[in-house]
Amino acid sequence: MLKMIENLKPGADVWVVERDENDEAVDTTGYVFIAQSGNYVICSPSINGIDSIDYILSYHAQETAESYNTDLCVFPVTDCYATLTAAKKAYTDETGGAEEDE
Repeated sequence: MLKMIENLKPGADVWVVERDENDEAVDTTGYVFIAQSGNYVICSPSINGIDSIDYILSYHAQETAESYNTDLCVFPVTDCYATLTAAKKAYTDETGGAEEDE
C-alpha cells in the first residue's frame, strides 16, 4: 500500500530522515513540499528564507532557464513526515539514539 503524506499541500513543511550512501539514517531535515508521485516526494529547500510555493517554483524555473541546474530534492515517501516530531521519532527508532550535533 502506498504511503501518503497526510494533509500536505504544496508549500507546506515536510520533514525528511536523510540517508547516506549506505542507506543509513544520518539526520532529519526540513524542506518545502512540492508534490508526491507514487513512492517519492519532490521537495525543495526554502529559497532565500521564503516558503511560498509560487516563489520557489519561479526560482527553480529561472535557474533551469539560466543554467539547467537547480536544487530540487526527491526522497522515498517512507522517509518523509508531516511533522518534525514524527521524523525525529522515526530517526530515533531506527538508530536507537538522538541525532548527533555537528
